[in-house]
Amino acid sequence: MIYLHLRRKSEEIYYFAEKGECDFIVFQKGQINHCVQVCYDLNNDNLQREINGLIEALDFFNLSEGTIVTFNQKDKIEQNGKTLNVVPSWEFLKNKNG
Repeated sequence: MIYLHLRRKSEEIYYFAEKGECDFIVFQKGQINHCVQVCYDLNNDNLQREINGLIEALDFFNLSEGTIVTFNQKDKIEQNGKTLNVVPSWEFLKNKNG
């Protein structure tokens, strides 16, 4: 569902993988627009993996902010000079810029 939402806004969506991975790298008009990580929920088992993958992508593309989409969690995480916005899926899908 998140992919289809992003696809309506951009034809260029990629997957990022190096040490970690980030689910969606969104380009618009040839420019990086957004890095999005998606998981059902953030918990002790996956928190660092999801954060590290997103931060690695943000570092690679020289961005300061990214998004983690979950089922119903909302938070803001500041780490390594980056801002990670944790948003519930309904809010992400409602956002025209998401």
